[in-house]
Order: sequence, then structure tokens, then C-alpha cells
Amino acid sequence: MSFIFQKSHFKLDLMKDVEMQYERIYFIWDIYDGPRTGVADYLGFPHFFERTFDDGTDEYENWFLLNPISVEVLKRAMLHWSVYRDFHFQYRSGAASLDAHPGSDDNYQKEGAELEKAFRNQKPLTGKFIGNFRWLEVEDDLPPGEDQEVFWQSVE
Repeated sequence: MSFIFQKSHFKLDLMKDVEMQYERIYFIWDIYDGPRTGVADYLGFPHFFERTFDDGTDEYENWFLLNPISVEVLKRAMLHWSVYRDFHFQYRSGAASLDAHPGSDDNYQKEGAELEKAFRNQKPLTGKFIGNFRWLEVEDDLPPGEDQEVFWQSVE
């Protein structure tokens, strides 16, 4: 049996006969108090994941929506991510300052907005998912998501 931490209590997970199959995270696009959006595999195929927001409580929930994305959109997203990834390593090594952050580039911002639309172009999968994220043992200081993997658990 496995236990999943949820808020201030433990919930017994009755998936004892199912081995958790962790999958690749390509990148985490938005992270604050945990992952909010990004791209990861679900059942071996790339999906955009997005943490749901509860307008009533004005807080992010523990659930994610998963939108399938095409290989073409994944390629565009990885090219876009590579710009940030290059900056990340240059900044960490001291070769670049925060002024070089790609977020200050209009073309980078425009491509990011177009990717956001493409991510949501497909209808999300039915239901909500809990993302069980775990850290990988890596030596490098990798950009967000590249040092983690995820197991998606359907809750509806």
C-alpha cells in the first residue's frame, strides 16, 4: 500500500496491486508552491498539465487537468524551452545576468502565448488527476521539471 499526503492528513491509497509507473516531465512551465503547468507524459504520450484553481477559495487545488498535445506542438515547446534552458545554465555559471532572461524578449513571449493556445487546443482528458511528483537523483542543477518525474493518478 502507498500513502499520499493531502493537506494535513494521510489518505490510504488502495492501489496496492498497481505498480506506480512514473513518467517523464519535459519541463515545468509555471512553478510556485509546486508545479502549476508544464508538459509531461501520461501513458507514454505528451500532455500539457495544468493545476486547477478554485475561484471560491482563491487557491490552487490538488488536481490537474491533462490536455493531449501533438508531437509537432511538443517539438515547438521543446525548442522554446531550449532558449530558457540555455539561459538557465548560463545564469547559473555566472556567464549571464538576469537582464538576459528570455522572458524580456517580445518574440519569446509571443511564441509562449501561441504555445499556451496550442496546449489548450485539444479537449482535456475526462476527470481530474493527482500528480505524484518525485525528484530524480541528478548531479546537475537542472531547470524545473528535468530533475523530476511524475505518476498521474486519476481521481474521477
